[in-house]
Amino acid sequence: MERKTLVLPENTLTKEESKICKGKSLAEQYSHEFYGDAFPPTQVSDPFIYHMCVTSDFEEATKDGGLYYSPTFKEDKFIHATAEPKFLLEAGSHFYKHVKGEWICLKLDVSLLPEKSVVYEAPAPVGAIEAVDYEAEHDLPEQPKFPHIYAGIPLQSVVETYKIVRNEEGEFLSIENLC
Repeated sequence: MERKTLVLPENTLTKEESKICKGKSLAEQYSHEFYGDAFPPTQVSDPFIYHMCVTSDFEEATKDGGLYYSPTFKEDKFIHATAEPKFLLEAGSHFYKHVKGEWICLKLDVSLLPEKSVVYEAPAPVGAIEAVDYEAEHDLPEQPKFPHIYAGIPLQSVVETYKIVRNEEGEFLSIENLC
């Protein structure tokens, strides 16, 4: 049986972009492209991080051993995540209220993601939609840092999935058994 190593949803990576370039991971390729020598160091202080996505997108991408890439990966150059799952509800309503479908929250074991692919950075836009200003909206002294995954998500890094509950208007209300 042929094993797929990458499934590309529309508007993500081309086959050439998905290949390992001269032994460098996507994180290393993009880190140099966007940050040069000042690329922020990996900060793996959380053993688990969380990502939300449309259930069918994740299942299709990983069904034959492929990697999951978010629909805006090609534009953003990383997959958005959080160490605190409650942030997903606000982010979901901000970025994805209009996106139909069943949604899940993935609990990811950072140690099972590609090495040096998780970088903690300030909130960032998702595609063309501006980032949530957590500092202003929650009266915080500074913006929180979020884990950005500069690689695809392999199925084996997912230790648990949770159903996300939404209302008829598309707002994200809760994550079953989590928050």
